[in-house]
Amino acid sequence: MRRIENWPFALSRFLTERQAVPFVWGASDCCLFAADAVVAITGEDFAAGYRGTYATEEEAQALLEAAGGVAALAGAVGPRCLPTEARRGDVVLTEGGALGVVDDSGRRVALYVAGRGLSRLPADCIRMAWRVG
Repeated sequence: MRRIENWPFALSRFLTERQAVPFVWGASDCCLFAADAVVAITGEDFAAGYRGTYATEEEAQALLEAAGGVAALAGAVGPRCLPTEARRGDVVLTEGGALGVVDDSGRRVALYVAGRGLSRLPADCIRMAWRVG
């Protein structure tokens, strides 16, 4: 995957647009949020095969288990890097097991949290990271 021209603007716009979108399994959960962020900055969808295939937490868990887990799904984005090397726009797995992206500041993680929607956490919550472009 390669980042599009002017991807920093695309990432910022994406995060701003998602600010008011609630968490919904199969529409705006952590995995699809990370995939949507990647679409915004690359035009490619690593989660295309999962869209429209689940609507509950249980269905999401079953799909993730069949795929080999969240890390296996995220691995489709690009090469893994050290959590301390994750940069703006990279996909990350947090301590809580959620996927997110390094936000437009480059110092925090943006992710969807059930019951709260779009949230931001300090970058020290990153357990794994994958390069996007």
